[in-house]
Amino acid sequence: MISTAMKCREQLVSESYEVEALSAVTATRFAEDLGLRHIILKGDCSKVIQALQITSTDLSPIGHLIEEVNDRLRSFQNAKISHT
Repeated sequence: MISTAMKCREQLVSESYEVEALSAVTATRFAEDLGLRHIILKGDCSKVIQALQITSTDLSPIGHLIEEVNDRLRSFQNAKISHT
């Protein structure tokens, strides 16, 4: 199990759920870079977790981030999404 935290400069966001979505993108990129095959993506923003679990296109302001995370999650042998 790998649990990470990071501090970095990101683009200016106006909503906390945008930060959570950006974090999900960063986490899946990091897991891919490490060559992991199994991932459990955990988050505490129910809006983002629900968006990741729905298979329809997300037309919200974070839809492009949700799409990227879902695309990356499909590259893993086993990927789970969990609300903490």
